[in-house]
Amino acid sequence: MFNPDLTTTVTAIELLDNETLHVLVTTNDIRDNYVSELRRLTGPRFEAVEVLFRRSEWLTGFTSPSRDLSYIARWDNTIYAVGTQNQTALGRPCEAITRVVGGADGQIFATCYWGLVQWLRNGQWQSIDFGREVDFFHVLPTGIDEFYACGADGSLAHWSNGNIAFIDLPTDATLFALAQDANGKIIVGGEGVLFRGGGSIWDAFDVGETTFHHARRQGSVIILGGGEKGLYRLSGSNLVHVNGDVFAYYVADSGDLIATCGANKVWIIDDRGTYAITFDHLF
Repeated sequence: MFNPDLTTTVTAIELLDNETLHVLVTTNDIRDNYVSELRRLTGPRFEAVEVLFRRSEWLTGFTSPSRDLSYIARWDNTIYAVGTQNQTALGRPCEAITRVVGGADGQIFATCYWGLVQWLRNGQWQSIDFGREVDFFHVLPTGIDEFYACGADGSLAHWSNGNIAFIDLPTDATLFALAQDANGKIIVGGEGVLFRGGGSIWDAFDVGETTFHHARRQGSVIILGGGEKGLYRLSGSNLVHVNGDVFAYYVADSGDLIATCGANKVWIIDDRGTYAITFDHLF
């Protein structure tokens, strides 16, 4: 039922396989009360629903390394590790956690305000301070001891074996999207910008007013979430708008299956077409 005082938003999604979808959904009211749930949707059309984690808080991001373990961020400074039999909360020295990303060998990254990245590797959390008061919105692990982070004011940072470098891109736009193509080039997208490159050499694409909120590699191409403008595909130097009927603030894929999300919906795109899954208010 429509209620103008409530807003329900799908924040992040993750396809674990062709029939397992994890979804983080939040409802808030006009008095800034929040309820968030991490849900598992399963089946050929994701019709079966299970609530894995529920809090009366604003949960901002998650990653699920497996069906049995998820790391979920609270807005301020807490990361929950949620397993099948237990839940633990870990406080981190940061003001706000914006996104959680999984990496190889059990690594977990959480981007934060004020130039911080929280990093779990070898079973231990550490806080990486990039030395600038920039708000980070995404991280891209590119090796066991290497990752990129992007954020406000055109900031793109590179961490490699303890060495930190900021890359000067010709923009001051906020950057949200990171991916690595099949040739090892880094893809960076944000408010009206899209770059591909590495080191000191970067190519810019003409994207008009499109904001790219998320990106990931699917085989030999990069799929990009253009928010309310829908889904894009980057193949080589060819950027194509492939679906304007969906919202794409976050993108997931498994095989030939693609999922996107925005507002209170998740869209599933496969060889049968496109269909939407709608989420009702949580309170």
